[in-house]
Amino acid sequence: MIKDFFQRIAYLFLRLFVFLLSLIPFEASLRLADGVGLLTYYVWVSRRKVTLDNLRKAFRGKTEGEVIAIAKESFQNFARVVVEFVKIPSVFHELDKRAVKYGEDIAQRAFNGPKAVILLISHLGNWEIIASFAWYVKRPSHVFGKPFRNPYIYNYVKRVRSIAGTFNLDAVKGIQDAIHALKRKEIVGMLIDQNAGARGIPVEFFGRPAMTSSLPASLAYKYDCVLLPVFCIREGCGHFRLYAKEPVPVSRTGNKEKDIYETTRRINMMMEDEIRKYPGQWLWMHKRWKWKPSYAPEVKKDAWILEKDLSHPEAKNVEAEKQGKGDRV
Repeated sequence: MIKDFFQRIAYLFLRLFVFLLSLIPFEASLRLADGVGLLTYYVWVSRRKVTLDNLRKAFRGKTEGEVIAIAKESFQNFARVVVEFVKIPSVFHELDKRAVKYGEDIAQRAFNGPKAVILLISHLGNWEIIASFAWYVKRPSHVFGKPFRNPYIYNYVKRVRSIAGTFNLDAVKGIQDAIHALKRKEIVGMLIDQNAGARGIPVEFFGRPAMTSSLPASLAYKYDCVLLPVFCIREGCGHFRLYAKEPVPVSRTGNKEKDIYETTRRINMMMEDEIRKYPGQWLWMHKRWKWKPSYAPEVKKDAWILEKDLSHPEAKNVEAEKQGKGDRV
């Protein structure tokens, strides 16, 4: 009862924030977001440390000044994403003017083809606007999203996303819904650049093993889907470049586990290449390299081995995280 009360209060504060932002012009609100993002960089010490550590290890050739500049831009980009998300209901009709689209031929070829399409999405630029891809082709789309602890705020987020015709799938319980959607040739989007914990497989990302979701590769392998990378890069104040890249090839050698690993590796390589082009627009404050199986000395160690080798001490950590008791980012 008390928990619900405070959740409702938090939701009311959110709606007040949304109302106040609605009184500010779009471009002015983004300049305000830049200031808030910079302030957050200095105030949120723990995430600043994570950000700087991630950047130093990912870009060993950059100076400390360059690393700090990228970190500040990353915080500002995240603040802008929050403001832009809140503003989506009022500016969605302006997306044609604000988002220059590239690779439409690639996207249309994938959408109009005989196979279902899985959108590969990263926390680069503004990932929320990528939902407009589905709006342009007038097809139902679904995106995996981690449920919020506050159900009132979570429902608000789902309502905003639905404006572009995108339906939210529970990141834990929505796999069957995603499979049904793919069988209907609908679009399924997946944010695949975050730490997958015990559910992932260790695959190299920026030179280090990172627990990566194998779900896109597994679904593409089993249901013969197209893996279409899509990005929304920021270009100036309130303007974006929305583009698709050539689909990631799905490995098919006959060895299922190796094929899923290889496809996941290709996805990570593709994502890394794009992030390197726009490092200040990626979410470096996320603990991407946090969870690693202690008995997987080589990157090619697959999650299926973690599943099967329940006699190993690390298996307890796997089971604990599956039950929601393990470390979370």
